[in-house]
Order: sequence, then C-alpha cells, then structure tokens
Amino acid sequence: MNINATYNVTYKITDRDLFDRMSDEDDNTEWVKFLTAVMDSVRYSEDWTKRCVQTYGDELWWDDDAGYGILQLEIEIGNNFGDDIEHFESWVEDLKMNWETNVPDKATEFKPEDIITLVTPKYTEYGWGPLFAIVRFGSTVYDEENMDGDGCFLEYDNEDYAGNIHNMDPIKIDFVTAQFTNHEGIDYAFYDDEGDGEDIYFETV
Repeated sequence: MNINATYNVTYKITDRDLFDRMSDEDDNTEWVKFLTAVMDSVRYSEDWTKRCVQTYGDELWWDDDAGYGILQLEIEIGNNFGDDIEHFESWVEDLKMNWETNVPDKATEFKPEDIITLVTPKYTEYGWGPLFAIVRFGSTVYDEENMDGDGCFLEYDNEDYAGNIHNMDPIKIDFVTAQFTNHEGIDYAFYDDEGDGEDIYFETV
C-alpha cells in the first residue's frame, strides 16, 4: 500500500538580493537551502512524516511593478507501506487521533473517496484533509505578531529569511495530485483542475 499527495506552495519574497541569489542559474545553493528549510519544517512538525516529505523547486520570478518576487515550490508528502497492512492501519489510527477525519479504520475498507478526504485542501465539517493540514502548518510562515497558530515555518530558525519571505494573502497552497495503491495493488491517481479541492477526481492507472 502507498499514499502520497503533492501540493504547490507560493511565497512572496521582498528582498531583491536574496531573490537574485535564489534564482542564480550558476549556483543554486540558496534555492536548495530554502527548499530544505521548508522540507524540514513540514517533516518535523509531525513525528510520523519523517522521511516521507520531499520538496521541489517550481518557479521563481520578480514582478518589477509590484516590487516583490514569487517563489513557488512543490511539497510531496506520504508513506509507502508495502504489504504491511498493520502499519497502514496504525498510521490511519494516528491520523484519526490528531484530526477529526471520517475514514475507515481497516485498510480493506479504504476507497478512493477516502483518500480524497485525507488530501483535500477544501475546509469541511471535519476541517482540512490531514495531509493538507500538515503541509499547511509546516509550510506557512509563522506570524509573530498575530501568533494565530496558522503555521510554524521560520518560527525558530529565521535569521536568513526574517522579514523577507512572506505568505501570500490569502495563503496560497494548491492541491496538485495524489497517488494511492490499495491493499489489492490497484493504483489510483487523483487530480483537481483548480487545485482548491472543489472537484478532486480519480482514475485507475
């Protein structure tokens, strides 16, 4: 069994020198450093996600008229359980303990619609999907003034980016895709044309 979901996260950057270092095609050290910072923040915000998070650079551009740049990256989160159904069910139990999410306890009862429940960025009566919620909390820049609990990114180690990296307003995190392999080895892929969770659909692959 396997499950993973990918989200696209957008930040605003207001320091042109930092942006130029990140977008340097001859030396991507600064960009990799930032991607790693986001990855670590998401990974360690929840114990179970360790070793199950990856980040990829998407796009960087500077808007001269607006006076700031845009950083886009993709965050992949999930877990590969192989044939260990007990591990999958324990993972689901942990999710249900931390988030009020309406999915089955047993791996054999999981349907593609239940995966949509886990990955959706749409806020429902049960809140966001747990995987989206983990990505959102770990990748959203901590707001020291409001301290509203929206995110933990840069809460402690922020000397390189303080005042220079900001969330979009409103926060912009889009669902890109997800994959799920059920207990019978059937593979499903999930998509959403708008990325907002309003119309996630799936197909077998």
